[in-house]
Amino acid sequence: MADAFSRTVPLAMPLEIERARGDGEEARLQLAVFHASSLAFLDSYQANDWDLFPMPSWTVIGHEWTLYIAWKDADGATQVRGPSVGRTVGTMNFQSLFALLELIRDSFKWLRSYYQRWYISLLTAHMDSLDADSVASGRPAT
Repeated sequence: MADAFSRTVPLAMPLEIERARGDGEEARLQLAVFHASSLAFLDSYQANDWDLFPMPSWTVIGHEWTLYIAWKDADGATQVRGPSVGRTVGTMNFQSLFALLELIRDSFKWLRSYYQRWYISLLTAHMDSLDADSVASGRPAT
């Protein structure tokens, strides 16, 4: 992400898009790198032993969309699994388009119901720990 705005916005469900004859392996590799860095970043904000929420993501190659799920296991290693859907979704035909829309709708419900609440509490706890550290050291919070 090269632009200034995107660097300040957390991505809860990234997309990796390739042309119709694009390399699916390259798309999966780029998502794996993104997941590893994002989960490490979120883990660094944790002031307690909360589990990190799994992170959904998509590859879009031509008209086919594939869902992946990433998480950190107990040893701290990033795990990425997918394709997570037993059916083909995308924009190939009406059936696959409606299946895609249903998955996206369900994903956004989960993001709004659980992930957003968890993420806000994670950042709030981090800010509280920064405030406590700054009071203890006599320095202003950063």
